[in-house]
Amino acid sequence: MLREPGKATPPLVQALDGYPAHWARDRALYLSWLADACLDAGDPESAIATADTALDLATTVASARPLIRIREFAQR
Repeated sequence: MLREPGKATPPLVQALDGYPAHWARDRALYLSWLADACLDAGDPESAIATADTALDLATTVASARPLIRIREFAQR
């Protein structure tokens, strides 16, 4: 699946569907990876919207990792 964002998107969406809403850290991380996949697939609007949702979740958890991932996405 390397360099094939179209193949990465469905498993990420499926994983997100399986995570409970109260697992904000994990959801934020998966959303950051989904944002990367959307950007790689040439869909910047979806990528930005997904990253925005990830950022909203990331600000509600004590872990720094989701914010680091979103920063990496923003630098792209």
